[in-house]
Amino acid sequence: MVNSAVVASAISRADAMINGSLTSRYEVPIDPVPDILNLLAIDLAVYFVYGHRPHIETPERVTAAFKTARTDLEKMQKGLLQLQAVPTKSGTASSASVSQQRAGF
Repeated sequence: MVNSAVVASAISRADAMINGSLTSRYEVPIDPVPDILNLLAIDLAVYFVYGHRPHIETPERVTAAFKTARTDLEKMQKGLLQLQAVPTKSGTASSASVSQQRAGF
């Protein structure tokens, strides 16, 4: 059975993590949301859902996807990866495209 409160909390936490990571470089919330951020949010939220079930071991692919998402956010925060066509805080649009293969669920 799906606990909607747990899922909502995980999504909210993922959203906060993304916005917190990107606020120094981009105007947040970002609208429209680039596909890569949706994928990162999914990876983060799935990991956070597993955190609410400590008696269930988190699958390695979920942990790996979470770590990759965090690394991607850190790179975006530092300007090493940029979101395509999203205005930065300076008002100019980023030109680099971000795309990576994500772990399948």
